[in-house]
Amino acid sequence: EGLSRQPLNMLGFEENRDYVAFDTTEDLQAKVKHYLSAPDEAMSIIRSAKQKVETAHELFNRVETLIKTAGLPVAY
Repeated sequence: EGLSRQPLNMLGFEENRDYVAFDTTEDLQAKVKHYLSAPDEAMSIIRSAKQKVETAHELFNRVETLIKTAGLPVAY
């Protein structure tokens, strides 16, 4: 149950800055209620995640990371 944090953290996302995780159904319900009553806070998280995806996770950067991880030289 809940949203696994590890894969998102491994990709450079930060909990409560780029995403919101939950542990139980009750926790999820409480967080949905909170962010519905705090739309500016919700939009801040959305903007942060969107910016991170656009800069760090676009195709070129992901391929470059894979090449470097494989120990291959990167040529531009």
